[in-house]
Amino acid sequence: MKRLSAGAAAAVGLLLACSGSGPQSTGTGGGAGTAGGSASAGGAGTAGGSGTAGGAGGSAGGSSPSALDQAQCEAGLNRFAAAGCSDAAQYTQLKQTVCPKVSNASSAVCSAALTRAEGTYSQLQSASFYCTSFGTTDSADPAAVDFLLAVFCVTSMNSNLCAGLACAYNTDCPTGYTCNDATDKCVKTDAACIGLPCKYNVDCPTGLTCNNAIGQCSKS
Repeated sequence: MKRLSAGAAAAVGLLLACSGSGPQSTGTGGGAGTAGGSASAGGAGTAGGSGTAGGAGGSAGGSSPSALDQAQCEAGLNRFAAAGCSDAAQYTQLKQTVCPKVSNASSAVCSAALTRAEGTYSQLQSASFYCTSFGTTDSADPAAVDFLLAVFCVTSMNSNLCAGLACAYNTDCPTGYTCNDATDKCVKTDAACIGLPCKYNVDCPTGLTCNNAIGQCSKS
């Protein structure tokens, strides 16, 4: 059963320390996130018996999945804070500093994570939270994991340490940074960037690996 790891819970404070400012002004926006799957056009209408067009071209086969929005982000973090654990204030701070950035251009690369979180958001409403022996908030509900990974992604993509200057190669980045192939941004090799989009392990800071199933950096 998926559960919030102690590493993920501890990363809340570290990510908050990194999220005080937005991306560097010299950096361009991260790679645009694609929708969960574009709808293909329906079959075009065939001509009716009278010779006139039977109907307008078919409408899209289905709308693209929606992503977690600011209100859901704030309400979800309220659930974590309501557990009353020692890190409750950190979740309240995340609500104030990160949720307003969910729709920022810099967060577009988090599209997949935000879509997953929105897809399980209803489950988050009934998820159970508890305090670990370390006093941190935890949950055994997969929806809680999906939600936090989306929040962490937005936090990382709005941090100069996790998503700094635009880059194409490692040599484009300052000393101590590497070029993340998923975001085309420089990431500090010793930064706390859980949830940062990635393609390869080298896209993630030391101590994190790229989870290929979700395309995000997670604890090794």
